[in-house]
Amino acid sequence: MKIVERIVHVTRRRIGGLRVDKVVVGQRFTAVRLEDGSVGLSFSLGGRGCSFEPGSLRGMTAKELVGYLLSPSPVDSSVGLATANAFNNARVEGTTGRDALDLVEVSKSDFVATIGFFPPYSRVLKERAKGFAVLDDREVHSEVKSFEVYPWWSFTSIVPKADLLIITGSSVANKTVDTIVSHAKKARAVVVTGPSTPMLPEAFKGTKVKVLAGAKVRDGERAMRVVEESGGTADLYRGACEKVSLRL
Repeated sequence: MKIVERIVHVTRRRIGGLRVDKVVVGQRFTAVRLEDGSVGLSFSLGGRGCSFEPGSLRGMTAKELVGYLLSPSPVDSSVGLATANAFNNARVEGTTGRDALDLVEVSKSDFVATIGFFPPYSRVLKERAKGFAVLDDREVHSEVKSFEVYPWWSFTSIVPKADLLIITGSSVANKTVDTIVSHAKKARAVVVTGPSTPMLPEAFKGTKVKVLAGAKVRDGERAMRVVEESGGTADLYRGACEKVSLRL
């Protein structure tokens, strides 16, 4: 069973009859609030089209909405992951306030790769590791020019060389996570990080994923408002969410 399928299977088994209270599909993130007040997040995947009629999701069972994660529609998939995260991340017992890099060792002999450009991580990793590569098609940061950057699709040649691999939870939403992790043959650990990360250890059992570093929503109203107003990761961590991490 693939990681995405495990997330759906395990969440559906546990979520009971909870219903969905509100769904917001923002420009950068998607947020889902359940009737118990739990809020979950997912990166909003680009692309058009969804299988549902807008305005119809409120009142649906969360069990049904979690299944949207398996849909080929990018909008559906984001909604499905946010629903799973609303349930699982609110209930996780992890270490709060610590960064993903606090849970992994990086030595001077390591080659580290990240899929996605994370300025704080990138600066630290470039200093600590022997080699460091970023896989990202977006040149949205002027700082990215000071790093060794490859297009994301070159992961088939870069990832197998990595001693440590860091990817984002959006790889779950776009269903590339299994393919990427399967190429990390040399890596002693894969870290999944960011607000989209599903804090569900069972889904990653038996894989190279050793650290989950996601978000637990502390202020649901603020989180929904940030998403509605096109806020990003940094905006969410200013009062709406806190970092939570697990070593698997």
